Amino acid sequence: MNYLNTRQKGQVSKQLFQENVMATEEQEYKIIRGLPFPNAPWFPTKNIEATLDLVPNDGDIVIASYPKTGTTWLQYIVLQIVSKGELFPSFNDCLSIYAPFLEMKGTSILEKMEKPRIYKHHCPYNMVQKNSKAKYLYTYRRPEDTVVSYYHFMINLGHDPPDRESSSPNSYLER
Repeated sequence: MNYLNTRQKGQVSKQLFQENVMATEEQEYKIIRGLPFPNAPWFPTKNIEATLDLVPNDGDIVIASYPKTGTTWLQYIVLQIVSKGELFPSFNDCLSIYAPFLEMKGTSILEKMEKPRIYKHHCPYNMVQKNSKAKYLYTYRRPEDTVVSYYHFMINLGHDPPDRESSSPNSYLER
């Protein structure tokens, strides 16, 4: 189900990212440790590097996933379980305070969090540091559905389809 209309999604995206920045084709991605990451102001390289180097504390709950695979849904579910249903924050508070997105917020925010610390990232599981006493939740989604979701997410952020006459996820991926 889609609870937000296109206008609301745009407002949420603008509020979350604070500005609607369009990257040019030449600079859409930056390569960090061999992997492409979005070259956007809300994903500073220093935050990505810090996320990759972070060793979780005992008891941390790490939500890791590929973008657009249900990360935010899982985040809300985890918050409900940990708080025994007492905490249901706004979308923005959920993303920035209760289960921060490390590539956006950086790792220093974790120092202020109570235990158990819940945080999320989109870094590949095999590239991040591990702690056997932390809990890891990884989401998976059918690749075709992920592509369509990512396409619509990027369009809602203001990225133009490469060809307005055939603006489909397939043509978008060919960029």
